[in-house]
This record gives sequence, structure tokens and C-alpha cells, in this order.
Amino acid sequence: MSLFPSKPPEEFGFQDILYEKKDLVATITLNRPQAYNAYTTNTLQELIAAFTDAASDDQVGVIVYTGSGDKAFCTGGDVKEYAEVYTQTPRDYWKYMGLFSGYIEAIVRTGKITIARLNGMAVGGGNESQLACDLAVMADDTFISQVGTSGHAVAPPPCRRPAGP
Repeated sequence: MSLFPSKPPEEFGFQDILYEKKDLVATITLNRPQAYNAYTTNTLQELIAAFTDAASDDQVGVIVYTGSGDKAFCTGGDVKEYAEVYTQTPRDYWKYMGLFSGYIEAIVRTGKITIARLNGMAVGGGNESQLACDLAVMADDTFISQVGTSGHAVAPPPCRRPAGP
């Protein structure tokens, strides 16, 4: 019995991603092409679970991360969810950003080679996602950009408060 068990991909019941393990390769695919593979809170939770599982599986040596369709690898957070959820409960946005940081850390800390296979746009959090991988391989028509006025290239680290009063 392993201290770090993994399980077959079909046991997860993912809704927003596809997850496959075959021939020493785990493939994680964002599967929201109708939303340009933008991630929701649920998507981030599924991605964390898949990257964590692939990291624990000794039969996986490489993780390939991609998006379904040909329009986008990932365009970051789903702005419809932002408008419907986080504008109504802004205190939860901080929690969401903690989840996003956990997702990026799940990629970085796999202990496996991670390859972003880019197709179409990699914008905003999609850019940050591909930057978290060890290598990016892109199609000729791939577009990479960062959104916003400050042009962040990586999600900010969690805020650390000093100890004491």
C-alpha cells in the first residue's frame, strides 16, 4: 500500500477536464471550449486533483497539459462566474485567489516534467498556467498575452502577515 495513492482517471468523475494516463504520460485537458477553456472554481478544484494524482502516480513520468478545441489553451478565469458569484460575495474572491495559487503550486510541485501543449490563446491565467509548466510547445497560431493594466506575468504569492500583534 502506497502512502501516496493514485487512482484511475475514470474514478474522478470530472466535469470540466479530461484526464488520461497511458504509457507513462498523464494528459490533463481543459474541456470547456465553449468558454475558450476559461476555468471556474470547479475547474480549478478538478485541475488540482488531477495534477496531485499524476504527481503521486509512480507510473506517470510526464504530464501534458492542454486545452480542447483549436481556439484556446486557456483564457484564465471565467468572467461570467466572476460576475455572477464574486461580485455578489467579494469576500470569496480572496478564497478563489487562494485556490488559484494552489492550482499553480499543484503544477509546479508535481515532481514530474510538465509540458504545456498550447493551441490558440493562452491569456491571463492561461499564460500563468503555461508558465508554471517546465516546457511549452505551441502551434504556429498560438497567441500569448497578459491582461490588465499592470501586466502581471505570474499570480502574486500569498500574503504573509508578520507574527505578533
